[in-house]
Amino acid sequence: NVDGLMPVVGATVKDPTALQRTQPSVALLHTVLAVHHFTPPPAAGAGAAEDGAEEEDEETQQARAMAASNVAGYVVVHDVSVERQTIAVLAPSPAALPSLHFVCGTVKWLEQT
Repeated sequence: NVDGLMPVVGATVKDPTALQRTQPSVALLHTVLAVHHFTPPPAAGAGAAEDGAEEEDEETQQARAMAASNVAGYVVVHDVSVERQTIAVLAPSPAALPSLHFVCGTVKWLEQT
């Protein structure tokens, strides 16, 4: 971790664990994804920040809610179609996934034959 070696004045402000939206790319191939039970929060209506707190944009609110949601299970990216913006996954069950909201990290799954 390079940030641990930086002086305090040069520390990064960005949260390294913050969720970011991503598009399907070849880099996702063989990546383990967590499938989340996630329901997007309702859109902020008028008067949502009555106490003077700063309002967060909708994407930030959804990222916070997703980070707090439960994981239903894990799948592995088997194929990526960049042209169609789709991914094919290997799942432990033939049933439909409970959600199409995924979180990916850096874990890769490669089978040895």
